[in-house]
Amino acid sequence: MVLETPKLKKEMSAQETYHALLMEYASGCLDEAQALIVATHMSLSPYARKLVAEYESIGGSMLKDCCTPVAMKSDALKCVMDKLEQVAAPVKSCTEKLQCKGKDYGNMPLCLASYMETRTWKEDGTGRHTIHVKTTCCGYSAQLMKMKPDLPIDPPTH
Repeated sequence: MVLETPKLKKEMSAQETYHALLMEYASGCLDEAQALIVATHMSLSPYARKLVAEYESIGGSMLKDCCTPVAMKSDALKCVMDKLEQVAAPVKSCTEKLQCKGKDYGNMPLCLASYMETRTWKEDGTGRHTIHVKTTCCGYSAQLMKMKPDLPIDPPTH
């Protein structure tokens, strides 16, 4: 347990926050909506993909060198393989881009296709366009937003 007081609380720099978020993604600690945001960012950033691969490697090394092996049930591998067989849709690459005839999705990652409730951008009158992204986690929702680089991002109103 960490006690946070104004004296002890340290503000993280943007770079520290970025690295911490990628480490949480690599370790599987983010909820679905947050992980989707990071995965989308990784699809557009080779640097982020490199960092996550490094963090996963570090985590694997720590598990290998620091943890005592624990006995598993004899059918553990079969159970995992059975669950993998039940997956309906193949995993789509986040480095491939979504393509549809007559539609411009820009650099939208293919891995987002199954999360999109609609493939139509909604314009809000301010130059911002959004698509709602469905998630199964409680308490979070996500939207993709595209806009001109000079438009400010307004904070959520809820």
